[in-house]
Amino acid sequence: MRIGELTRQKVQTADLADTLSQAASQMRFADVSALPVVEAGRVVGILTERDLARAAAEGADPRTHTVAAFMSLGPFVADPAEDSDDVVARMLDLGVRHLPILDGDELVGIVSMRDLLLLEALRSPRQLAHAQTRKL
Repeated sequence: MRIGELTRQKVQTADLADTLSQAASQMRFADVSALPVVEAGRVVGILTERDLARAAAEGADPRTHTVAAFMSLGPFVADPAEDSDDVVARMLDLGVRHLPILDGDELVGIVSMRDLLLLEALRSPRQLAHAQTRKL
């Protein structure tokens, strides 16, 4: 399956000047664990739960410290035409749990390891039945 068919199309993003508190609130409200960071319409970084945990561990004040100070610069990305199995392998190799999906320079989606686990469950009827049972 092409990764573009699996990705979340409505992507929540953060700006460089957003405070960590604003970003964390947005992540909580949208129920996401990563925000691509955009500047002038281009993805320049990504802020993840890990980045927020690092900020907290370093004593950053979430009301005054900005996303720019704790985001990961130049995130790894995927193309919507890439095969999902290739994207999974790359994410595992890189040790990342989120990849923004770019069509050229345009942010068109984001994929998470959770999305890829769901895809794997859908490929296996037994796993899908187990996943549905656990949600009940």
